[in-house]
Amino acid sequence: MTDKITLGLCVDFSSIKEKIPWAAKNGCETVSITSKAPMKITDMREKAKEVLEITGSSGVNISTIGVYGNPLALDEDFEELKITVLAARYFHTEIVSCFA
Repeated sequence: MTDKITLGLCVDFSSIKEKIPWAAKNGCETVSITSKAPMKITDMREKAKEVLEITGSSGVNISTIGVYGNPLALDEDFEELKITVLAARYFHTEIVSCFA
């Protein structure tokens, strides 16, 4: 166990250009990038490339990506969750969060 606490921030996919630099400037080391379902992101690889360009020079790491719909109740939300799980590696994270 470590004595260090990592400070992070939840950031919506739609505001990454503004929020990630703000997070870095204010001492955050990580961000959790989230979206409501449906995400309306057609190319997760391209979105990851965009995000990593922003985080690359900031020193902020992506801890989690998440999609918040209800995958237990709605088939389309379950499909969004599957896409998000498969895309996590493009964002250099192994953690996916969701609501159920």
